[in-house]
Amino acid sequence: MGRRIIPPWEKWSPSKLECLFRCPLSFYFEYVSGMKEKVPQGIPKVFGTAIHHMVETFFSLPHGYKSLEKFIKTWIYYWLEYTLREKYGTRIRMKNSDDPQKYLATGIQILKRFYIENLPYRTGELPKPKVEKRFDLIFKGIRTTGKIDRIQPVENNEVEIWDYKTGYKRPGEQELIRDIQFSFYNLGLLKLVGKDPIRMRLVHLNTGEQIVLPPKTESDYLQLGCWLDEARVYVQNILDPRQPQWKDLPFRWLNPEDIKRKTFSPRPSSFCGICDYDQLCREFRPRDELREWWIRQDLSRIKSQPETIQFDLPFPKKKISLKKPKSPR
Repeated sequence: MGRRIIPPWEKWSPSKLECLFRCPLSFYFEYVSGMKEKVPQGIPKVFGTAIHHMVETFFSLPHGYKSLEKFIKTWIYYWLEYTLREKYGTRIRMKNSDDPQKYLATGIQILKRFYIENLPYRTGELPKPKVEKRFDLIFKGIRTTGKIDRIQPVENNEVEIWDYKTGYKRPGEQELIRDIQFSFYNLGLLKLVGKDPIRMRLVHLNTGEQIVLPPKTESDYLQLGCWLDEARVYVQNILDPRQPQWKDLPFRWLNPEDIKRKTFSPRPSSFCGICDYDQLCREFRPRDELREWWIRQDLSRIKSQPETIQFDLPFPKKKISLKKPKSPR
């Protein structure tokens, strides 16, 4: 028997859940349509993945890197030869022709600081962390998965969760307190080691800044459960509406009109600037045949436009109004 394909509403990760709430249409392209393998990836996302690989190997290689110079030379090869040439090739999107060199220099700056600050953890002067620890668990009947960047042992046999960010924007503390990722990570740590972290840290690799956060509480898990319930019902009833159950759930963050129209709606926001699928989005002016074709297919599934609907979102935390467009004269 072949391996069972898991429907997109049956298994959730922090990035998958965040993607849905930020923009359902982006979620459709990323996790449902198969476009992820066809559309070029933005260079900021590719850069973030490459830096995460380097900081992981700093700890996971059996004998480590012999010197800072060797660490940086490995980065130069990994970025220019493997990532840009072998792994992605033409499947990478840039705004400027000098982007590869700019990100190369940014990576050198990040990794020099990382090497110096973390060498004591590598040499044994400080407790060595566990890195890229994957977890799978069932939370309130929903299958969830994720990967913790770093589990750092500290004093009194306690541990911390560290999460790395490579973007230029520094997230605010209030934004992080309600962050979906850390709720997942706290649950994952409970699964892996059987206890809560003493604290959690977001490490902004571009600046070296660290933001310390407290462990999650029961109310955070209750909120996460509500998000997961709504996400699963929303996606399942759009893609597989044979057993409709959405009328029993009061939607707070997603648009129930999408279920009636059997489509994932776009949600324009500041994230559009870093979205890999803007060329396929009907919120943008069509420029090529592929985009025009998809827009025609998408609009053909919409039987009626929704009236004005208001709903709360976790990203950003404010109300958004969708208004019925004026008919052309």
